Amino acid sequence: MLFIVNCAIFNPMEHQQINTKSFFSKLLILLAGILWGCMGLFVRPLNGKGLTSWDIVFLRAILTTVFMAFILLKKDRALFKIRLRDLWCFIGTGLLSIVFFGLCYFKEITITSLSVAAILLYTAPAFVMIISAFCFKERLTLKKILALVLSFTGLIFVTGVLGGSGVERLTFTKIMIGLGAGLGYALYSIFSRFAIERGYESYTISFYTFLFASAGTVFFARPFEVAAVVCESVNMLVVSVVFALVSTVIPYLTYTLGLKSVENGQASIIASVEPVVATLNGIIWFHEKMSWSVALGIVLVLGGIVISNLGTLDKDSKKKGRTAMKIQPFDMKNIPHILDVVVPLWSPPVGDADFKRFNVEYIIRNNYFENDLHYELVEQDASGKDVFCAMAFFARKGDVCNPDKWFQIESKKFPAEWLKGSQMSREYIELMDRKTFDMMNDDDIKLTLYVSCKKGCGSTLLNELCARMKDSGYKKLYLWTDCECNWEWYTKHGYELVDQSVYEPFSSPDEDYKTFVFKKEL
Repeated sequence: MLFIVNCAIFNPMEHQQINTKSFFSKLLILLAGILWGCMGLFVRPLNGKGLTSWDIVFLRAILTTVFMAFILLKKDRALFKIRLRDLWCFIGTGLLSIVFFGLCYFKEITITSLSVAAILLYTAPAFVMIISAFCFKERLTLKKILALVLSFTGLIFVTGVLGGSGVERLTFTKIMIGLGAGLGYALYSIFSRFAIERGYESYTISFYTFLFASAGTVFFARPFEVAAVVCESVNMLVVSVVFALVSTVIPYLTYTLGLKSVENGQASIIASVEPVVATLNGIIWFHEKMSWSVALGIVLVLGGIVISNLGTLDKDSKKKGRTAMKIQPFDMKNIPHILDVVVPLWSPPVGDADFKRFNVEYIIRNNYFENDLHYELVEQDASGKDVFCAMAFFARKGDVCNPDKWFQIESKKFPAEWLKGSQMSREYIELMDRKTFDMMNDDDIKLTLYVSCKKGCGSTLLNELCARMKDSGYKKLYLWTDCECNWEWYTKHGYELVDQSVYEPFSSPDEDYKTFVFKKEL
């Protein structure tokens, strides 16, 4: 079902974020950063038992794989499903990122201080900027260059090249191993972005990431020695289990959950507490020294990270007096915004106001497939708050949509006679979905829902998402709509009409209820 709605006026005061939920999400992200900063507390005791860097990487990966498999079994076994052609994404996150990052970082922790190891690790944002400029055509702006200069200057102080006195001076080997950890850490963002754009959920990405990481390290680690150390005593077993939970499972889950209500840039800034925590752990537990040069270096590196993540207005927006726009994962709490626009235009002839909103929301949820292909466009108002402007949902051939649980709960307060119309809408949507999916190939993508609340925003969102889908390997975009929607818009914007039919149950003696299926080369 496709809605294209353009309204000239949008009141941001009606759509403020829920402060409590936002605050809780920030706490979750903060918790993730704190836990990542505690990783060194577990590595050193394990290393003291004779485990090598490869052994520790293997132990972390195999335990995390077990925990994530258990979570997937409990949550939804369908999350185990991946496509063979997408294996390279998980090879990238598992082998090129986690294995390489873990090997370098755990080795660095054993040969240098926790604070220096963590700061060198946090050169990752610089690597992300450079790699993204080539892979995703992202611009290297003045802001990004300034962040790189600040981070590099900070590293000079941290490594003791400037201002060092009475503290550890690093060798070339130590510096390169630390920078290797930063590169590996950055590659996770690169490869996971490819996986997310292909529709995989974070649970699936995490499971296969550490599954491949386990397979990649088993040939270099000593599994029997690792098992012997872990089973040496109850204390070592507890340390190993807590190590996997604290350093990987819990922070990955809390960070991902927090991202649902906090933008990526802000989340990265909050998570930057990690090197601070690592430094404090080194001082408190391992009696490491903190000189003024190391402290200044930490400030400069973190300053570079903050600047690199700050949102700014682009030059065109400044010239035209518009605020910045951004595309982010759709937040289900924004469904009421869609209802405000769509309900007056597409409501059932029976029922009260509450039922009309319920019925339309049921239609929306019938277009919300179980994948990560749900997006929204938001615009910052004068106060800096995000204002919902447009949204788009997509689905691949074979994706599943199941709003039954929501319907069973929410429909209890309405008469059965009213609900007959809702079930008719469900049957209609399923019929048209099947019809459209039958026309598609496995490398095609379907636009399932598309709503714009502000003139021009819908086109901006759809054009950008189509470009992303093309970069992700999809060939054609399919969609279906009907005579109650603005279907002529597609004929004027390069879409090819591939099917036009009449849906008899919704037709009347005076007028046919026409349906349309369109496609477009990406």
